[in-house]
Amino acid sequence: MKRLDQTLAVLILLLALRAALIAPREFAANLAPWPTGFWMLSSSLLLAVCAALSFLRIRYGVDALGLRIMAAITSLAVAALLLTAGIVGNETAPSAVVAALLGLSAAMALRAHAGRLTSA
Repeated sequence: MKRLDQTLAVLILLLALRAALIAPREFAANLAPWPTGFWMLSSSLLLAVCAALSFLRIRYGVDALGLRIMAAITSLAVAALLLTAGIVGNETAPSAVVAALLGLSAAMALRAHAGRLTSA
């Protein structure tokens, strides 16, 4: 399960990098309005925060319950935002995939840690 969790965090980080790399092209192209470029840039920052929280949760989540909860809430909030934007922008399928990825990451954050050692 830890490998799946790490894979999800890496995928979220790759999505953030992809959005960050696309944003300058959206600003330079006159085909899309400037708000599209700002949306891509802000989406990349939000996804990067989700990825960073996921990496921190994977490393320190056993000891920090608040970090697990914050990572799950952040992932769910960004998933809802991206899914809503995808529905409004008529790009439901790609945004649904990203939202599902973030939702799975949130589920991994909220799952019980079976490997936690309780030492006396």
